[in-house]
Amino acid sequence: MYHSIEAIVLRLVRHNDKHSIVRLYTPALGVIGCVTPAGDSREARRRRALMTPLATLRCVVSMTQGSDLHHLRDVQPLDMSAASILTSPVKGALAQFLAELFDATLREQQPDALLYDFVAHTARELSAIGGGGANYHLLVLLRLGHFQGIEPDWGSYRRGYWLDESDGTFRPVPPMHEHFADPRESRVLYLLHSLPADKLSRLRLSARDRNYIIDRILAYYRLHEVNTGPLHSLEVLRQLF
Repeated sequence: MYHSIEAIVLRLVRHNDKHSIVRLYTPALGVIGCVTPAGDSREARRRRALMTPLATLRCVVSMTQGSDLHHLRDVQPLDMSAASILTSPVKGALAQFLAELFDATLREQQPDALLYDFVAHTARELSAIGGGGANYHLLVLLRLGHFQGIEPDWGSYRRGYWLDESDGTFRPVPPMHEHFADPRESRVLYLLHSLPADKLSRLRLSARDRNYIIDRILAYYRLHEVNTGPLHSLEVLRQLF
């Protein structure tokens, strides 16, 4: 059965001498795995150039019932945003991390057009972002919580409040357990949530701050049983920022 689809590249892995496996996120099929040529043929080189993290494609998928791997035909770029990401080592590292994050957290999701739009918007926004890129992955992590159903109740925030991570609410006193963010940490999270991407440079964070915040957010995800995977590309971001 053939499906003409729009898809976002999450991961490309060499399978053997002849084939690679690309994981794609689609609005109608969710996350799917597809076989694509490897090696040095003209078509293999063309597809590798297109299948960069968070690249958006238009293609035809040949699906075989009972198989977890499908075949691609007529692969074409749909949005050239990813091309500008490749010109920046920083944006390239961010795209790699975000694609790995989406691959880990979305693979069990049912098809969701709104969630797909969020991932596509993230790719376009990353391409356009100027200053503040060092904080962008933190913002995306917070935004993703909305689609996972674990977003904190930002309306309950007041300056000086503590974030109770067990239920995602802000409280005037610390909860009687260890899963909380103190008032300073809570304020940084609230500011991250509130700032648009093009204003992120206003939030001055040290490398130590960023590393602590991302570990805190990932711990919050795990507390709410969202699988984020090992995220190997996170170590690259720790070195960059």
